[in-house]
Amino acid sequence: MYWDEAVDQEQVILGMSHWARCVPTHFSQANQGLSGTLYKQHSTYKQITGTVIAKQDLIISAYKPNGGLEERFRLEAGTAEGAWDFVRQHLKQLPVVVRKGDRLEVVAERQRHLLYDRMVAYHLQRGASVPLGAAEFYRGLEQRFTGREGMYFLPEQVLEYDRARLQGGGGGSN
Repeated sequence: MYWDEAVDQEQVILGMSHWARCVPTHFSQANQGLSGTLYKQHSTYKQITGTVIAKQDLIISAYKPNGGLEERFRLEAGTAEGAWDFVRQHLKQLPVVVRKGDRLEVVAERQRHLLYDRMVAYHLQRGASVPLGAAEFYRGLEQRFTGREGMYFLPEQVLEYDRARLQGGGGGSN
């Protein structure tokens, strides 16, 4: 998706994701150098001449939750188990390792506040009550998932991240 207007882009995207039943996984500016970003050599006419036009292009990654998650959510909507099922499925969709040069980058969507934000949005978009407050959610993350440098991983993912760190990736940076 490409967005080039000066409006609250994240709100528009979240509204569109509600309509399409997609879950955003990453927002970045095109010049941040993350893989899969849009590189343009020239600005658009509106970017050059406009005073309230976004000067950088926003890149959005999103996925459509699988049918199994949607079906389970119908049965578990508004429950803590439904929330943790969503988080497990969401973590499966996120990149485990992102490199910038010889360094590992922090995958922002793996940070606790953004995991909570996505869980809340997922519930609200489907008309379900949010079963966990932030403090309870953060405690549950610590109990259910492995944390590294402010990011959370499934058991099979943390091994991949640890291997990348040992192979010279160093700590995450922001």
